[in-house]
Amino acid sequence: SVYKNESDQKVWEIISLALSELKKFVDRDTAAEHMLRTFAADLARMQYTRLGWSMAQGEPEQDTKLRAIVIGCMLYGEDVDAIRQARELYHANTLEQLDAELRPLIIGAVVRNDQQPHNIVRTLLQAYEDSTSAELRSDIASGVTATRDYSELKHLTRLLTNTRVIRSQDTIHWFVDLLRNREGRELAWKWLRDNWKWIEKTFASDKSHDYFPRYAAMLLMTRQQLAEYCEFFTPLRRDQSLVRAIDMGILDLEGKLDLIDRDKAAVIAALAK
Repeated sequence: SVYKNESDQKVWEIISLALSELKKFVDRDTAAEHMLRTFAADLARMQYTRLGWSMAQGEPEQDTKLRAIVIGCMLYGEDVDAIRQARELYHANTLEQLDAELRPLIIGAVVRNDQQPHNIVRTLLQAYEDSTSAELRSDIASGVTATRDYSELKHLTRLLTNTRVIRSQDTIHWFVDLLRNREGRELAWKWLRDNWKWIEKTFASDKSHDYFPRYAAMLLMTRQQLAEYCEFFTPLRRDQSLVRAIDMGILDLEGKLDLIDRDKAAVIAALAK
């Protein structure tokens, strides 16, 4: 909280990283998560007011990069003005016209807060299919998978095996983004276990199927999920190309859960102050 007046982009990169790390301590606690969201927005508010949403003439590159970090904090904090600005920019511009630094944040904010997520998601999926820009497709994936709507999350999860819509080189990106979304995590985790044969067939030839156990371990958050991870992946250690990813995944997941158990109460107490 002593960094409220900080304007150095490099320092804010570390602040943003620290806030991201703190999210795991409040993942299963709605009240504590609200406190962290509020804290993030309060911390970023001064720089948000200074920088706004548009690049000023002659502004230093550091401010341009800082703007995305600060707006990300404000949107995570569910700031009313930031959400309003994101929605206005989205509806007033084409996806290509949006500031590339802010585009995934804008899309995510609209998807999470729109009253008709079905229409927004379908429009964005069509734009994803039609686009030849890898950067724009990546931004759409990051934004669309932020939805809170369970039916949309189910639809997106089913699309993971549909290579006509989601290119196989993009599958891991979509999978990770769905895992990162708490509302979509269980669906994505179940999808991995239900579709492992497809994953092996699709990705084993270039050895990239080890990304799936690796990223799953990074983003799963409960003891129950740890037990399921061990139950599912331990028999797959017969595949030598997966042994390291699985063993490191179990260690990482166990370590993360031990850390949460040890420090969660202290983190929440600090937030409450």
